[in-house]
Amino acid sequence: MNVGAKTEITVRTVTLVKIVAVGLLAAALFWLRDIAALVLVAVFLAVLISPVADLCERHRLPRALGVGAVYLIFFAVLGLLFTMLAQPIIYEARGLASSLPEAWGRVVEVVRSLQAFSVEHGLAEKLTQFASGLEGRVTSGIFGVLAGAFGGALSFVLVLVLTFYFSMYATAVRRSLIGLASARWQPFLVGVVPRIERKMGSWLRGLLALAVIMGFFVFVGLTILRVEYAVLIALLTAFAEVMPYVGPIIALVVAVGLTLLQSPAKALVVLVFFLVLQQIENNLLVPKIMHRAVGVHPVISLIAILIGAKIGGVAGALLAIPIAAGLMTFFEEYGRERRAQQ
Repeated sequence: MNVGAKTEITVRTVTLVKIVAVGLLAAALFWLRDIAALVLVAVFLAVLISPVADLCERHRLPRALGVGAVYLIFFAVLGLLFTMLAQPIIYEARGLASSLPEAWGRVVEVVRSLQAFSVEHGLAEKLTQFASGLEGRVTSGIFGVLAGAFGGALSFVLVLVLTFYFSMYATAVRRSLIGLASARWQPFLVGVVPRIERKMGSWLRGLLALAVIMGFFVFVGLTILRVEYAVLIALLTAFAEVMPYVGPIIALVVAVGLTLLQSPAKALVVLVFFLVLQQIENNLLVPKIMHRAVGVHPVISLIAILIGAKIGGVAGALLAIPIAAGLMTFFEEYGRERRAQQ
């Protein structure tokens, strides 16, 4: 054995070009992450409604008919919900805004009781500096909200247009994306991508069903318990279902916090109600509704949400779970394919 022999590592030019291309693509996606987030949302929505378009295609009907029907139903439901919930939401929002000064007064009393501690540790001066700059923050925050609303409306329209395009030309888009892969991977991707789409569609539709069911149960339960802001809390609970494991905790904390403005005893009842409801969700609803979908382990979910929030803020956190579910589906199908070939 020649100990002094040198080991040479040869890297093909094509491989080096691919590595550089992947790095440049990752950098471009990070730089354009806001646009990439909109495209991903459109892709997920297209996967969600693609079964309707596929059904029309199987019956020799235009795919546009199925996509248009989904859009029509969506806007009809959205208009119905706006008609039913707009007035209660405005009423509860006004009530919450009017109760905040009283709640702030309680906080001030607690702060005053800790005045000696704050003076000793120099917190009073910091609070004063914070309060002096609060007015400017509020003013800039109002303009920020208006700008965000305008940008959100444009993003909403863009997502609808992209979703329509992806749904109409799903086969062509899928073929183009698969064509970007190497020849060795293309046969596998041709078979596995439709299966991933079906599982992702099942996951997204199950998530939507859970959101509607949990929001309804929370509204009914809080109404029976005579808790104020039941509509707002129910809507928050429904939207929070987009982030499994983390979202329900956020909804619980907010619900208990808002109920504390009314009564500590009632807040305790609401805490027990949410804990019981979450147990029903985890042990009964999730196994029944999500049995065809790929589950994401809680630890992986938390890591994905943290990474998504770091990269893309709130939008990244919301998109992290679907992306993680898609990757898990890919690796699961890849492992099944390898086992079948052995």
